[in-house]
Amino acid sequence: MPHAFVALGYEWDGGASARLPLHPRPPGPTRPTLPLKVLIVDDDARLLATISEGLQASGIASVTAEGVDPALEILRGDDRFDLILLDVMMPGRPGWELLEGLRAAGDETPVLFVTARGSVEDRVHGLKLGADDYIIKPFALSELIARMEAVVRRGRALP
Repeated sequence: MPHAFVALGYEWDGGASARLPLHPRPPGPTRPTLPLKVLIVDDDARLLATISEGLQASGIASVTAEGVDPALEILRGDDRFDLILLDVMMPGRPGWELLEGLRAAGDETPVLFVTARGSVEDRVHGLKLGADDYIIKPFALSELIARMEAVVRRGRALP
């Protein structure tokens, strides 16, 4: 089943020409209320590009990784991120494993799961592993950004 994603008023289901007008953007600011730098981890290159472009259009910097191992390489570098958007189902190693490793190493970077796995059991499992939030594909870009800002805002409010 292809991914479906709603961004900037268009729906994308993974096809090369599957963009259909949906609805106008809601009124309000198009820029995030907090400056953010985000690592996006997903095995679907087209979805990574779509999310990254949508975030960039909203003033959010992002770096992408097509799986857990590339994400680990990026995280071992000098870049620091305000948030990690993480898919669960990826070839090789699942996103659950990356989150477990981060938390075991004491890394408290906020993590928001962005996945098609939407059962209550999956959501509870992700949150118990240490995720800060969980959004199910398909989703609206405006909701994703609002959730990202809320997670980061809560993290910055902690002593």
